[in-house]
Amino acid sequence: MLAEERFSRILSIIEAEGSATIQELMTALDASESTVRRDLITMDENGLLTKVHGGAIARRPSVSTHDEDVRNRKTMNAEQKNAIAKYAASLIRPDDFVYLDAGTSTEAMIPFIKETQAVFVTNAISHAKLLAEKRAAVFICWEANSNPRQRRSSGRKPWRCFPSITLPKDSGEPTESV
Repeated sequence: MLAEERFSRILSIIEAEGSATIQELMTALDASESTVRRDLITMDENGLLTKVHGGAIARRPSVSTHDEDVRNRKTMNAEQKNAIAKYAASLIRPDDFVYLDAGTSTEAMIPFIKETQAVFVTNAISHAKLLAEKRAAVFICWEANSNPRQRRSSGRKPWRCFPSITLPKDSGEPTESV
């Protein structure tokens, strides 16, 4: 196999998986360890990947581990969020008990909520404010373990704020109190 073919296959593997070990590449390419090592060094020098101990990783990871600011997340995937939000809001019926966790996807649901006879619980200040503007019954599940920058509370499981509530719509079957 020519070097260019090996480079192309190595890049395909690393872009698909995010990383690859020398052993994995040796098997995939049916090439020797020294050939794979030389290829990785050349590709690293040309900026195609990053050579690391025992293999290589993608130069530009396809998955971001950076947590975007709330303002930025509101516009990310907005069309998909709104489609899901609209559908989810249409499922709410009078007397439902709805927990809306903090997040931009759940916040996108609030403008579509028409049913204000349901009871809403949230750990997000912004959600509580928007729900209150709709004249909905809102309970805030807030703990000392809060994150003011993200305007939410986190920590214990949220249902512990209301230990004796029965959630009848969880799976379509009545459930016991949590």
